[in-house]
Amino acid sequence: MSMLIIKQSAFLVVCSQTINLNGWLTSIILGAIALLTFLFRKGIADLILCLVCVAVRRRDPEYYKKVKETLRTPLSYLVPSGLLMAACHLMPSFSDKWQAFIMRVIQSLFVAVVFWFVYQLIFLWVVRYKAKKGAPLGVSAMTFLTSMLRASIVMVGFFVILSFWVSNLTGIIAGLGIGGLALSLAAQDTIGNFLGSVSILIDGTFSVGDFIETVDFSGTVEEIGVRTSKVRDFNGARVSVPNKILAQSIVTNATERKTRRIEVRVTVPPFVPIDMLVTFQNRLREMLASESDIQSPVVLMENMSADGRVIYLTCFASPDFEKMRQKRSDICHNLSSIAEELSIPLFSPKMMMTADTKWIPSDHLTDDAAKALKEVSAVSESAQDYPAEES
Repeated sequence: MSMLIIKQSAFLVVCSQTINLNGWLTSIILGAIALLTFLFRKGIADLILCLVCVAVRRRDPEYYKKVKETLRTPLSYLVPSGLLMAACHLMPSFSDKWQAFIMRVIQSLFVAVVFWFVYQLIFLWVVRYKAKKGAPLGVSAMTFLTSMLRASIVMVGFFVILSFWVSNLTGIIAGLGIGGLALSLAAQDTIGNFLGSVSILIDGTFSVGDFIETVDFSGTVEEIGVRTSKVRDFNGARVSVPNKILAQSIVTNATERKTRRIEVRVTVPPFVPIDMLVTFQNRLREMLASESDIQSPVVLMENMSADGRVIYLTCFASPDFEKMRQKRSDICHNLSSIAEELSIPLFSPKMMMTADTKWIPSDHLTDDAAKALKEVSAVSESAQDYPAEES
């Protein structure tokens, strides 16, 4: 009986040694394969990408080149590190301390390469998204979201790798959460500005290069930062506006305009005959109709005031601000030329009203009216000589 037990023990020892030998042999073979794949890593990565991205290579060769350039390096390290980690897992135990240390190092390396690969995939997704027409998010929003997503990937990868080396990772995360809460309470304005920038970029309210108008300022957007946005105003000054204020304000994006309105008002003196006034309006309509780069021209008599009749002219020009100002200047010059041609003064001379309620220019006053005007002036001057009565 004792001999049988001894033979069984010897058999188990031999099997255990055989298993350990097979384990070491398998680990050595996988390690050798990992070394070979590391030496020929670029060619292997190219082969994998060529097999996986066959459809992309046929449909969009330019995008395939971008994929190859971006994913080639992380993929070339991903395969050897994966084989090396498998070899370490199949390796028989020889020393708990050193084996655990080697496993942590290999696992950390493999996880870092995996997150590097995902990090590069995000870049490819952004490139593909920007190439699409009619995408709901603008370039600035995509750039900002990409940065946020990449930062999140780096943080998650860091904590995953840290979990291999720290046993109480939950306590560290809880401590960071408490510290983050205290920091958020102390920096509410900064967080509000950050959320405002996120809102601006996602909503697409405006982007860099747009001309915006608010109640307090107007100018061209030069930068959309995390805390503030930089706007260049008409005077050339650079204005820093907190994103929280921009997100809560009514913002007019003038760059998105399809046209700009031009409005001109001139006052024609009341002594101009009505037929001459009609001729003046018709000539203005003809002038606007001859302009090829304006839309919806309108000329009409808008109002009657004490100074005369108000002629209102409006049309729509190019959305470009400088082109609109130049067109407005041209229209004003042409308007002045037509008025000068028809001998219509655009500024009312000094007027006076006679007893029969007719307006007469001061240089066409009758002798009686001029005499009456002098008498009124003399009376008003003599009244000023008497001191006011004390109450």
